[in-house]
Amino acid sequence: MNVTELTLYLTVDDRTPPVVEFTKLSLFAGSTFNPLEGVQVNEQSNSYTIQYFPYLLDTSIPGNKTITYIITDDRGNYTVSNRIIEIIPESNNPSLISFLPVVLITLIGAGASYYFWKRM
Repeated sequence: MNVTELTLYLTVDDRTPPVVEFTKLSLFAGSTFNPLEGVQVNEQSNSYTIQYFPYLLDTSIPGNKTITYIITDDRGNYTVSNRIIEIIPESNNPSLISFLPVVLITLIGAGASYYFWKRM
């Protein structure tokens, strides 16, 4: 009886690029920025790298800033996606707490003036 035995080697090639999703990100002017905050990557192999440009984001000037993300998996598939970061101007409305020292000093001064006025 003739028997032939063959071995088949199968390599599955991943040609699907990673999928990236962003959540909306709004920052106050002058605050710190984490470029990976709100970034979610869906990749079959779970082995990927994230690059983003620009590396430094000037948050001192209000307005919309664009960051470009490049996500590459271990097979060389990549996705390029832009994200808009909103920089909100800092509020200039003073709170009532900031006037508390002035009010206390005024009340103490008025009380001391009244006290010395009564002693005369």
